[in-house]
Amino acid sequence: GKPSQYVKFSNDGIDIVSPLLVNVNANVVSINAESRAEINAPQILLNGQVGQGEGSYGGAAHFKNKVTSDEDFQAGDISLKNHLTDQVAPGTGKSGKPISS
Repeated sequence: GKPSQYVKFSNDGIDIVSPLLVNVNANVVSINAESRAEINAPQILLNGQVGQGEGSYGGAAHFKNKVTSDEDFQAGDISLKNHLTDQVAPGTGKSGKPISS
């Protein structure tokens, strides 16, 4: 019968197919792509600290939809939840820019 797990080599590339789980285990795993790397899944779970490098591919992060957190967001030393503002006055005026607390 047709195999349910296999590695397919073709002119278009290499496919690794498994109906269950594929594990890659090493001290360091490096993925290099010349134009784009994609992860496609209904849910993506990252277990560990996530960071963005400053190498030749460093850049800004963009999220199409909302970003949520169980903790605070912080830009530099300014907390989103606990920041203070300067130039605050009662009434309909607007406060100044956030300052670090």
